[in-house]
Amino acid sequence: MSGNELLLERYLPEFQFRNKHSTVIRAPSARVYRAMESLNLSRSLPVRILLRLRGLPTSGSTWENFRRLRFCELGRIPEREFALGVVGQFWTWKGRLQRLDAQGFLNFAQEGYAKAIWHFGLEPAGEGRSVLHTETRIQCLGDKAYRKFRRYWNFIAPFSGFIRKRSLEIVRCDAEAAEGNP
Repeated sequence: MSGNELLLERYLPEFQFRNKHSTVIRAPSARVYRAMESLNLSRSLPVRILLRLRGLPTSGSTWENFRRLRFCELGRIPEREFALGVVGQFWTWKGRLQRLDAQGFLNFAQEGYAKAIWHFGLEPAGEGRSVLHTETRIQCLGDKAYRKFRRYWNFIAPFSGFIRKRSLEIVRCDAEAAEGNP
C-alpha cells in the first residue's frame, strides 16, 4: 500500500478478492487527477465490448454514468485519491445492484451480497512524474456469496484486470498529452 489509500481502508479494509495495477505518468499529480476525473472508458473498443457483454451501457462510460448504474462515490481527496463503491450479487445477470450512498455502503451487511470498491490513488514521483494506482477490492457477505462470487471471479478477473489497466492507459495518455496545461 502506498499510503494514499485512506478511502480503501475506511470503506473496505477486509476483503477476499483484489485486483491491483499501477503506472508511472510523465505529468504532475494535478494534471493526472484531472485526467482521472474525466476518464471515459467508452473510448476503448475492447472495454466497450466487455461492458456490452455484461449487459452494461457502453456509450459515455464516465464516472457519472457509473453512478447512474448504482455505483456510489465513496470519496475523493483532490490530487490524491478517488473511490466508487457498489453492492450487489455480481454473479447474477443484472447484478442486483443496490442503490446506496457512501454511509449506506459502509453499513451494508446483508448476507448473500458482495461489496466492491474501485479506487484510484495518486502519488508524486519526482521530476514532474506521478504514479497512478488502481485497486479493486471485493468483500463477500457470507459463505454462500463467497462461493458464488469465487466462481464468477475465476472467470471475470482477467477481464476486470484488463479494464483497470486500460483505465490507467487512458488517464496516462490524456495527462501526458495535456503537457502544456499544468
